[in-house]
Formats: sequence, C-alpha cells, structure tokens
Amino acid sequence: MAAVILLILITAALTATAGLSLALGDFLAGLLFAGTEYRHQIASDIEPFKGLLLGLFFISVGMSLDILAVWADIAWVILATVGLVAIKASIIFVLARLYRLPKDVSAETAILMSQGGEFAFVVIAAALSLSLLETEVAHFMLLVVIVTMFLTPLLATIAYKIGEVLRRREAPDGLPNLVTGDVHPVIIGGFGRVGKMLAQLLEEQRVPYIAIDRDADLVARERAQGAPVLFGDASQADLLRHIGIEHAAAIATTMDAPKSAEHVIKAIHETWPHVTIIARARDVEHARQLRASGAKSAVPETVEASLELCEQLLNGIGFPKDASRAIIDDKRTWHTETIETE
Repeated sequence: MAAVILLILITAALTATAGLSLALGDFLAGLLFAGTEYRHQIASDIEPFKGLLLGLFFISVGMSLDILAVWADIAWVILATVGLVAIKASIIFVLARLYRLPKDVSAETAILMSQGGEFAFVVIAAALSLSLLETEVAHFMLLVVIVTMFLTPLLATIAYKIGEVLRRREAPDGLPNLVTGDVHPVIIGGFGRVGKMLAQLLEEQRVPYIAIDRDADLVARERAQGAPVLFGDASQADLLRHIGIEHAAAIATTMDAPKSAEHVIKAIHETWPHVTIIARARDVEHARQLRASGAKSAVPETVEASLELCEQLLNGIGFPKDASRAIIDDKRTWHTETIETE
C-alpha cells in the first residue's frame, strides 16, 4: 500500500511540475496499475481511501451546485444536459462497437459514461484562468456538468434496463449467453503444487478458471506463460468481490496454512453462501473444521496420501488391482462419511 501511494504521489508531482494537473497524474497512475496483475489487490487495499475521498469529492460538488442559478436558466440547463449526455453516449457507443464489444455492453457502457466527469472541472478552470472562456460561459458549463453528475443513479438504472433488453434480444435460443454470465469460472485460492494440478485438470476439461496467489514472483512466472493468475490475498473479501466471486462456479482453496484456509472459507461462506467451496485440508480434524466454517467438501491430504500408499502396497503384495481399488474406495467413503457426520 505504501508503494502504491508513493507512486501515485510521484506521478502527480511530475505532471504538476510539467504544468499539468495533479488529477491527471493520479489518473495516469491508475492506468499504470490497471495494466498489472496486482490491480485487484491494489483496488482492495485502497478501498478505504476511495470511500473517504469520493465522499469528500461529492460533498464539495453538491455544495458548489447553486439551485437558484439552475432554476433561473432551467430551460437551457435541461437542453444542455440532454445534449451533453446524448452526444457523449453516441460517441462512446460508436467507439465501443468499433472495438467489437457486444451491442448490449456498448449501450450500457455508453449511458453509464455519458455524464460529465471531474476532469471537466480541471479543464474549465484551466480555460478560465487562461481567459479562453468568459466567466458566465464557464460557470454555466460547470453547472451543466454538475447536473449530469447528479443524474448518475438514474442513468445507471436506465443503462442496466437497456442492456438487459438488448441481451435478451441477442441471446440465441437454447444457447448460453456469455455476457450474462451463464458460463462462470472456477476460482483457485493458492497456486502452489495443488493449485497448479487443479488448473491443469480444468484446462484439459476446458473449464475457465482464475487463480490467486500472494507470491509475486510465482504470479509473474505463471502470467509470462499465459496462466490467468492474479496477485492478491484470497482471504480478503474485497479482493474476491473485485474479481467477481458472486458469479463464480466454485472456489477451491489449496493453501497450506490451516488458519488462513479457515478464515478464507468462513469469510466467503458468510458473504456469498451460494458459492460452492471445495477445500484442501491438512488432516481429518482440519477437514471437519473447514466444513464447519462453510466448505461443502474438504479433502484431507494426509488421508489421500495414506490411501494411495495403501493401494500401491496391496498391489505390491499380490492383490488384484480391482480388489485393492475397491478396498481403498470403501475406506475413502468411510472417511468422507465420518467427516460429514461428525
């Protein structure tokens, strides 16, 4: 977190030194972070700062809105607001379609981003300081931008409804619509030897997955090979929310630390009880604790290793393979039922 904040301050200072705004430097730092595998963890870490500063920003915007000025020019304000929203939404929709985004996504994005933004304050203030705009025109433009920002909740509702209509219209009958999330990825918490084995199995079965690991070097190596691995702490609910756990088909925790695994499973189960949790356990007792925390299934690695060893031993002393496999399957079933019932 300290490194992130330091980089933001340095970038803002550099842009200010170059004669640009501090806000532009912050924006560039955000673009820099968004292109890395650390983006989800960063978004989770700065969430408290984001809430505080957003609240301060919108309070200042609200205090700058002069209701009497809006009422005095209500007709022009309405026309300018509609014009700004319509023109900006049209441009964004065309650009989104040029980038081959689906029509519903393009429409929803265009409406969501159609209002004025905080950079309008920076641009208009700079133009006013350089005498490029008259004072009355600048104040009117600021007024229109503020009104469009106040309309954001309404625009978001309209965008969602239009997107849903277009999705239903374009979805082929009997086929899953990927935009609505009918095909969900599996989330793998921890990308060590067990996590890699799960990922390999899912790839072979063409099941999409997203892995999370706290080892930055491991994440860099795996991403260089094309694996969908993100840097982050899977025990943080905010991080899981950022990667869309509510739409996940399931989550598999493969961490070695028993306490961390319990904490992760409990947090996931309390916040997203509908998500299936499959957990790797150290032993039978740990498996019981994980199931009590909310895991649908917990597999004790010591038991599985022992069962595999026993099967190989029975084969080695002359038992037929089918007979030894049946014996081990019965023993595995007994262990599973013991974990589930106690």
